[in-house]
Amino acid sequence: MTHIDKDPLEGGFNTNFFQTDIKGNLVLSRVPKPNRDLFENILYEFRAIGFTADGGRVQRRSIEEQVHFANSAASKGLPVLPFFKSGEQWSMPYLENIVPIDEYLRSADVADQEKNMAVFDLLTGLERAHRQNIIYGDRWSGNMIVDNGKVMHIDFDLELSGDYAREADLAQTLYHLIWADASRATLPLIIGVVSKLGNYDIHKTLHYLEGFSQFFTDTPVGGVGETVTQVVDAITIQKQSRSKGAIIIGNGTHL
Repeated sequence: MTHIDKDPLEGGFNTNFFQTDIKGNLVLSRVPKPNRDLFENILYEFRAIGFTADGGRVQRRSIEEQVHFANSAASKGLPVLPFFKSGEQWSMPYLENIVPIDEYLRSADVADQEKNMAVFDLLTGLERAHRQNIIYGDRWSGNMIVDNGKVMHIDFDLELSGDYAREADLAQTLYHLIWADASRATLPLIIGVVSKLGNYDIHKTLHYLEGFSQFFTDTPVGGVGETVTQVVDAITIQKQSRSKGAIIIGNGTHL
């Protein structure tokens, strides 16, 4: 491996250094870093939504645990960026054209149909992971990326565990998707997909979703409380109607 004289990419819990492999491909070598303040803030976030009161736990994954988790998920066909060993460090491919999901959903250059496809793939892929007991954790917009139209998951520094880990993982994903989509073009799809999910305690999921909305109210990723309430109400109505055998036309709400 050859070091590249280029500023590293700094994450909250890691630093990623540019290097080239023996074939000349650009890769990122990951080195974990302590960030107790950030971790305490995240713990506070999950306390605030009620996850820890429900017996949920939030923990740091070691670099070895991240590697095992990511590579195991990738081996199951899930859209996860895997690691590989490079000397004494763990590295991953450098994807030059990736875009965080929030930038993708807000881009005027991306058609609504493509945005909806990305969100559909993300949500159905998340359910597929959860059915295999794979809980990604820390699903904010920066950890959900789009590479040439393909949705992928990166960064698994945090582990969620407990009876409602799937629900918290889904709720966090939903919150950041709702926040990211300023045009609201994907909201009917989100409502339709989530209302059909059967592998979750939907009431707990929506409770956590409202908790994230309240927690982030006065932050740069806040300000979508009214939209979250509309989404929660619409999903609840569709779930109730489906349980009664009714047929829903449209998304059931004025979004």
